[in-house]
Amino acid sequence: CAAIEPMVQKWVKTLPPNVVFRSVPVAFNASMADLQRLYYTLDVMGRLDLHPAVFKAIHEEHKPIYDQKAITDWAVSKGLDRAKFVAVFTSFGVQAKVTRANEQAKSYQIEGTPSISVDGKYVTSPSMTQSYEGTIKEAQKLVDMVNKK
Repeated sequence: CAAIEPMVQKWVKTLPPNVVFRSVPVAFNASMADLQRLYYTLDVMGRLDLHPAVFKAIHEEHKPIYDQKAITDWAVSKGLDRAKFVAVFTSFGVQAKVTRANEQAKSYQIEGTPSISVDGKYVTSPSMTQSYEGTIKEAQKLVDMVNKK
């Protein structure tokens, strides 16, 4: 996901006004569940601007932010209030977002990340296109196809 994220952000800026792009983080195993919760916590707190810093912490700084304590410590290091962060991280609202994301992944038959779903019917991914760039190109073709209907 970290590798394709900059490409996705660039592509999203080119989408027509009638297209809504929404990131849906998915955890395919228990070790990723708290990172999924982190994304939705940042979303609820209005701090998705920190999302690229999550990738940086994991992939460049090699910080083991995989459990609630480590994630909370990381969030506090980025200026977030510990008590507020923990309250949101453990909230029903965040759990509802996690549950909905997992249901979407299952209904769209997402088997790996990153994947891009268009119109809730079509899915593409690097495993299908053999590259991140190919995934973006295929997603654009799908958007164009859906818009022609």
